[in-house]
Amino acid sequence: MMAKKVTITDTYGATIETIVSDDETAREYEQLPFQVGHITTVTVTNASDDEA
Repeated sequence: MMAKKVTITDTYGATIETIVSDDETAREYEQLPFQVGHITTVTVTNASDDEA
């Protein structure tokens, strides 16, 4: 299982990055734009070894 880097952007342009350890948690983050009105995008990528 590979760690995932989650990048969240809100309507004000603020960006938050976090690392999660599993795909299920990453999928939960992907649902944020549908649950929280001020979240515009959530991008999930594989975390590099130095980030995980």
